[in-house]
Parts: sequence; structure tokens; C-alpha cells
Amino acid sequence: MSLSESLRIEATQTGVRVSVICPGAVRTPILEGGGKYGKMLIEIPPEQMRRMLERLRPMSPNIFADKVLNLIAKNKAIIIVPSWWKLFWWINRLSPSLGMFLAQKRFQKMQKELGIQRETSGGRS
Repeated sequence: MSLSESLRIEATQTGVRVSVICPGAVRTPILEGGGKYGKMLIEIPPEQMRRMLERLRPMSPNIFADKVLNLIAKNKAIIIVPSWWKLFWWINRLSPSLGMFLAQKRFQKMQKELGIQRETSGGRS
């Protein structure tokens, strides 16, 4: 973010425009742990995975691309798509520790739904 903001300020005088894209959930293979760079570290039944992912309300890649390109054409500095993800972005900007806390709670809830036991090393000798 900071690099993009600095570059935007410095490059404006030369006619160069800079935008930073902060994507929310986009319906791509990497979202489901597939594709070249995605990998699920635990086995999750496909139906359960689909239910969990649908809660994120993923956007189709084509709609995502259209929205992002339109916002780039409008020279927006910070592009958050889908727009409802701005809530998470603002929470992180205003209070990074609160954002981390909420993300950790969501992750723990997901683990509980999947029946994953966390291994702890505290107190054992």
C-alpha cells in the first residue's frame, strides 16, 4: 500500500497513474486450493468446502476484472473489489490489532466447524 501511494504521488508529475488492488474473494481455482499455486493443507469434503466458500460471497473473475478495469480507468488510488470487502479493509486500516483478532476468531471458528483439533505445546514437558 505505502509503496503504491508513494509511487502515485511521485509519478503523477510524469503522467504515470498508479492504483493498488485489494481483492476480496474471487471465484478462481486458488480459492478452492487448486490451480498452480493453491494447495489445501487439510482434506475437506468438497460439499463442506463449497458451503464455506459461499459464505465469502466470491465474485466471478469476469465481473471482478470489469469492475477493476473500470476503476483503474477512473484513476482510483485504492481499489477494493468486491466493494463490501471495504469493511474488512477499514477495520484493518483503523485498528490492525482488531483486524488480526477478528481474523483469528474467524479462523478458529472455521477449524471448529471442520473438526480440526489445534495442537498446543504449552505446559507439556
